[in-house]
Amino acid sequence: MARKTPFSDNAPLGGLPRIRLRKGFPWWESLPAMRGTSHLEQVITYLQGCRWFQSKARIISGLELVETVLLKQGGTEFPVFFLKVTYPEGDPEIYQIPLAFLTGSDAAQLFTESPHAVIACLSIGDEEGFLCDAVHDRKFREALLAFILGRRQLHGEKGGILGAGHAAVFRHESAAVPEHLPSELFNSEQTNSTLIYGSRHVLKLFRKVEPGINPEAEISRFLTEKALFPHAPPFQAVVELRKAGDQPYTLALLHGYMKNKGNAWQLSRRLLARYFERILSRPDDLASPPNHPPGLLEGSQCAVPEIIVELMGGFHLKMAGLLGQRTAELHLAFAAGEDDPVWRMEKYSTTYQRSLYQSQRTQARRTLQLLAREREKLSGEDQKLADGVLAAEEEIIARLKLIVGHRIAAMKTRTHGDFHLGQVLFTGNDFAIIDFEGEPARSLSERRLKQSPLRDVAGMIRSFHYVAHTALAHQVAGRPTDLPLLEPWAEACYHHVGCRFLKGYLDRISGTSLVPSDRRDLETLLRAFILDKALYELAYELNNRPDWVALPLKGIEGILRECRVDLHQEEGQKGL
Repeated sequence: MARKTPFSDNAPLGGLPRIRLRKGFPWWESLPAMRGTSHLEQVITYLQGCRWFQSKARIISGLELVETVLLKQGGTEFPVFFLKVTYPEGDPEIYQIPLAFLTGSDAAQLFTESPHAVIACLSIGDEEGFLCDAVHDRKFREALLAFILGRRQLHGEKGGILGAGHAAVFRHESAAVPEHLPSELFNSEQTNSTLIYGSRHVLKLFRKVEPGINPEAEISRFLTEKALFPHAPPFQAVVELRKAGDQPYTLALLHGYMKNKGNAWQLSRRLLARYFERILSRPDDLASPPNHPPGLLEGSQCAVPEIIVELMGGFHLKMAGLLGQRTAELHLAFAAGEDDPVWRMEKYSTTYQRSLYQSQRTQARRTLQLLAREREKLSGEDQKLADGVLAAEEEIIARLKLIVGHRIAAMKTRTHGDFHLGQVLFTGNDFAIIDFEGEPARSLSERRLKQSPLRDVAGMIRSFHYVAHTALAHQVAGRPTDLPLLEPWAEACYHHVGCRFLKGYLDRISGTSLVPSDRRDLETLLRAFILDKALYELAYELNNRPDWVALPLKGIEGILRECRVDLHQEEGQKGL
């Protein structure tokens, strides 16, 4: 008798495609061979709807199954497909897609709770169910962890070998596979999928994979085994696919679980909500915040006004300073690997500074051209901001150019590469830094280049600006009349949080060669990196979230305003 399910009618559910296969051979083997009936092409539609698929704006011209590895658990088999996606222009990409066939109550529950995980309705003989992304299946998650801890190898259909390398301190544990360890798919994954196993393990499954050294696996192992850095999840194992004649493909990374209360972005949103409520409770005596120095570097050397401390709370400012300290300690950990050329610091050179300027100038020109093309699509207020930034193009280039002319005495080292509040866990009284993958849009080799650690500092400072104005927008969503009162206070909060973060960073890293000892050079570099980051954000928002362009536009305006104040002060001093 046929096994029926709640969706066993003839019509696809919710527009889902239907795949019908004969019983008697492995279902996954038939999918690649059925291109003529468009069954494999259904994956294209699924890919384009996934948050981790990085080329949504590109036209897909073809798919090729380059490898299949079979994972087994308790009589259930899970094929892991490696699909090469090709495009009319640009390089192809390879994506890792584990598949599962769910039936009965498991299928019904998946369709109710995670309909986006379903690729197609699948019938095998008289058995009906769903073809889905296996990360949503508990049995697959268990199979994957058992494979890693069991220190086994799997052979692919086309010669690939799947294996796991373990941390030295973890090897003695890896033979014991825990039973009944609960697992869940973390719902906030972006370019990857994160699986959590109780309070013991966190596994990041990389969806886009490429041959070469993965910077996150490399950095995590270094911080755990060499630098002994305590403020990052401990490295446990890395899963790689090895193919003859090619460098390994990093597929997954297993870390120890770190107990936390969310990330620093979520913490900041909570603290900002309380800050705004305190201001709204005293509108008459809080018409405007006290004046503060225009520059973050200058402000980091000044005391925080009492009213700001009262409204923000000492905890908020204390945590900002602690995050700066932890950031500096991360950079010091990177700099400690002097015996290995992979980690050894490198001096700035005039050639490097010239190359850095040329790269920033190219991005600035390209971004401003994009802004000019997209201007008419923006709202009226955003158009005014855009006009101000467009009119300042030559001023922007001149500010960036200040990093050339003389050699800056500082060092390059490995960096986080994509540092912001979402990349930091809040443990309740401290922070742990996560996600050392770097910017996913860059190649693996680019992400492993040594950079100024001030790039990470600039990224976090821009994140403070984003969270202040995101929290402001949420606060005034139902009461727009509160905006004139709260907006100056949001800027004040960003400034003082940024100053405390910068003070914590500089206090901890002072006396080293990682940042310039010359104050003018330090300020020039910091402003150039903040400006460059804001321009990067502007291009991203124009391409992905045009309603958000005001944030980077205001950030660019703010940096230029600081520079103009400094220039005015310098001219005034010369005139004395």
